Amino acid sequence: MKKTSFLILALIVVNILVIGSFFFRYVSSSAPIVGHDYRYFIPHLIDNYLFQRINGLSVHWYTPSFAGGEPVYPNPQDIEYSLPQLLVWFFDPWRAVRLSMVIYIAAGFLALYFFLNRRLELNPFASILGAAFCIANGFFIQHMVVGHVTFQTFPLLGIILVALFSRRLPSWLGGLILSLLTALLIYAGSFEIIVSFSFSILLTLPIVYLIKPSLFDARHLVATILWGVVLSLLLCGSKLYAISSLLAFSPRTASDRYTTDWLTGLVGMVYQLLGSMTIIPFHVLFEGGTIQGVATEFAGQLGRISGSPYGMWELDISLSPALLLLLVGGMASALFRRKKTKQPFDKKRLIAEICLVLLVWLVVEFTLAKGLVYPTLHDLPILKSLRVNVRFTAVFIYPLAITGAAIFHNWTKNWKHRLDVFAAFLLLDCLALFSMWIYYKIPIDLQQRIFDIREVLPVYPAIRKQGNTFPVETVIPDANPWEVFEDDATNLKDPYEPLFKSFDSQYLETLHAGPVSDITNGSYNLINPTGYVYPAANGTSPFARISASDQANFTKFINRRQTNWKLPLAQRVLDWISLILLIAELGLLLFFSARQGIRLFRQKVKHA
Repeated sequence: MKKTSFLILALIVVNILVIGSFFFRYVSSSAPIVGHDYRYFIPHLIDNYLFQRINGLSVHWYTPSFAGGEPVYPNPQDIEYSLPQLLVWFFDPWRAVRLSMVIYIAAGFLALYFFLNRRLELNPFASILGAAFCIANGFFIQHMVVGHVTFQTFPLLGIILVALFSRRLPSWLGGLILSLLTALLIYAGSFEIIVSFSFSILLTLPIVYLIKPSLFDARHLVATILWGVVLSLLLCGSKLYAISSLLAFSPRTASDRYTTDWLTGLVGMVYQLLGSMTIIPFHVLFEGGTIQGVATEFAGQLGRISGSPYGMWELDISLSPALLLLLVGGMASALFRRKKTKQPFDKKRLIAEICLVLLVWLVVEFTLAKGLVYPTLHDLPILKSLRVNVRFTAVFIYPLAITGAAIFHNWTKNWKHRLDVFAAFLLLDCLALFSMWIYYKIPIDLQQRIFDIREVLPVYPAIRKQGNTFPVETVIPDANPWEVFEDDATNLKDPYEPLFKSFDSQYLETLHAGPVSDITNGSYNLINPTGYVYPAANGTSPFARISASDQANFTKFINRRQTNWKLPLAQRVLDWISLILLIAELGLLLFFSARQGIRLFRQKVKHA
């Protein structure tokens, strides 16, 4: 028994190390040239670090660094209270981003393994495969490469599943865990991941019932969700109120339109799921050509078939080839079994299957951005702000990975020789892990790796070792976000910020090149960012400059110190509620964990 446990532990560690090291190295394989969206996140990580060095962990409400002065905390993409930001205290931003990626991978893998093994009661080998399938896929790889830092939390769905289906946990405690994870996602800017998780969980619920009906306790599930929703709203109320205040000024609305019909769109989704790890090597193996050439051709095919204008990094979902083998084999086995045996009618199972079909249809509608239900649901909050609907294909990753793990478990549970099970596992696991390396051969121009991090990283040691605070002294209209620090400047554009990138003309009309201390018409040459968020509380308006009579706040602002600009009463109340609830929840979680640990220790001592 101990030998088996040691083997399983070793296999888990090896999988985490292989997957983690792949991501850590691959996103940096073309360094110093890296993914295009890192040019947004790395300057903002540095900007937040600068503020925190001066002000501690107080809320970074506004920054003078970009576009003449912008809100920070109210921005949905703000990551000042995220794991990458925390790691910037110890490592440079580029290393911090990659380390946080590995930490999320390890946490997600362990949670998924625990859910599959302890809750669904799949054998350890099947559970390891399921966890690997959920993380080692093209969707996560591509988004990490291009620099979508807010997508780093993608592996964490397993924590939600553990909280929902752990009947030993009181429903309030499961809801507490859900609220903490929700807060982690919201404060990490992972709103698209929250939507993806929501759809994935909806698809997973009937699958869990079909795999293990006894695990599905509707009353406990609903109670846990209700606790989670209420606690999440209270815990994240401060952030959500701030975001809604900013979106009142600049609503982020999006609406994709694809040129494909239903049939072509469905074929495009299949292409997305097969992806680079299957189609490219198969094409090279059976039709010849180089991986680089086939990858370029495949990227073009993805765009044409999906009817979308997006690049390969948005379209390539790529399930593991090992998972595809299990799914195809499972479907063939199910069809064969149905011909030979007649199952008794099960009303609840039929309801679960109908729900699954309807939910699949719903995800297809969202992916294709058309259908019967999509036009109505698209106008709901958060959903109306989402773009790149082709990402919704990734919703199938977790449900299909869990299904694949269950197929492997059912296939091998009656095998007499455990060595045969281990051999089958090893074959599939190696295929899943080593298939990722095909991405090293994909041309970097297909992933928009165009940002040279050498242009911004020297700022970090200047802050940490030399104590430079880079006060904002001048306006340089065309300065890039990564250039403003060393120039002691702000710019008049923010081309990579979705909420502000369309206001270049307003910035140019409001401010001029030159010292921020210039006073014209009674105002400094710097925008008062409260006008975007809390204009009524501060007597300001969007694009209004800082009044010359507000010299104290102007001086604090350009020196990156916390200003005394006013917050609405609702914001202040919600700030305190969120902070107090966070402390209380962490204390309760620590107390419950300590009590459980003591109980387990006493049981081991008793039976020793």
